[in-house]
Amino acid sequence: NELNQLGFVWGRLQPEWNIVLEAMVTYHSIHGHVLVPHMFVVPRNSSFSKATWDVALGKVVHRIRVRDDFLRGHNAGARRRQLMSLGFCWDVREPKFQQFCDALRHFAHLQGSDDRPYYPLLIPSTFVVPRDDECWPKELWGYRLGAKCTAVRSKELYIKNHPARKQVLEELGFPNQAMAPAIRP
Repeated sequence: NELNQLGFVWGRLQPEWNIVLEAMVTYHSIHGHVLVPHMFVVPRNSSFSKATWDVALGKVVHRIRVRDDFLRGHNAGARRRQLMSLGFCWDVREPKFQQFCDALRHFAHLQGSDDRPYYPLLIPSTFVVPRDDECWPKELWGYRLGAKCTAVRSKELYIKNHPARKQVLEELGFPNQAMAPAIRP
């Protein structure tokens, strides 16, 4: 049983955590991750166990990230390990940043600039990854890469207070605002 492998405590010691963990395990088995949307509530009459129905799982996950709910006291280490075994993401922007980087890498590859380090990627601000284009991975179809580039430059999306991410983008050839403003089509 997956719950036993995660160290699930079946006694009365931590019933609320057990329900949250059970809901997260089920969510993971359905979606392949635990990036639970903030407004997600476990639906009734679903593949989730009845004990988890109506749990505001998205809000609980948010509080775990922001306030360390359930992660204090003598069980904190075991609970963190349980979350990590599910691939719990502490920074929800990290997967989105990685998707942005994947799109940049693929754009560079298609432009023939991936083999030239520090070649600036000049992406039109309106560029959207074409749908049904076999040159692009399916998971990127419809991705608004141009808009994301503009947001990174103007609002520091993904990179504010993250110097390591800025470095990654520089290595990919992504020009910062000082190097090149957004390219208009």
